Amino acid sequence: MIDSVDEDEPDCQYCGLTVASTDERRVVTTIEEGTAIHTHFCSDDCLAAWKS
Repeated sequence: MIDSVDEDEPDCQYCGLTVASTDERRVVTTIEEGTAIHTHFCSDDCLAAWKS
C-alpha cells in the first residue's frame, strides 16, 4: 500500500487524521450485504483503540 496512487487518502476511522501511505497504515475489511467495506487506520494504536 505504500505505492498507492490515490489522490485522496482516506481518513483514520479513529482519530480522523488523513491516512498517509506509511508502514503503519492498517486496513480492516468487512463484508456488508455483499459489499467490501475498508476501514482505514493511521497506526496500530488507533486500530487497537477502535477495537476496544
